[in-house]
Amino acid sequence: MLRHQDCGEEAQCLMSAAASGVQATGLRTDASAAACAQMLCTLAYTAARGGHRAGALAMTEEARRAASRLPQTAPPGRLFPISPAAVDLYTVGVHWALGDAGAALEAEVSDTGQRPFPR
Repeated sequence: MLRHQDCGEEAQCLMSAAASGVQATGLRTDASAAACAQMLCTLAYTAARGGHRAGALAMTEEARRAASRLPQTAPPGRLFPISPAAVDLYTVGVHWALGDAGAALEAEVSDTGQRPFPR
């Protein structure tokens, strides 16, 4: 919500604190890993929209690590139904938001049939 109100810096601070808190739990459950991955994806996109390239790319990598053990399809009822493929798609959006269309087209997307464009 903050990002949509042109408060990107505030959004980044809030999301960073929230993601750090979840990461501190050790991500011992799929639900906590999914929550963390979703927060990191949102944080990465917010950073990208704010022009913070290094931070945005670092957050996509952290999100990828958090989501790496998640199933490709979230179980019904999961609060954050993110998957490794969804993180890949966020990465495409992050590159696009950074103004790097070439990197967006070349971003690694999981082979799940969910590609946003043909290869």
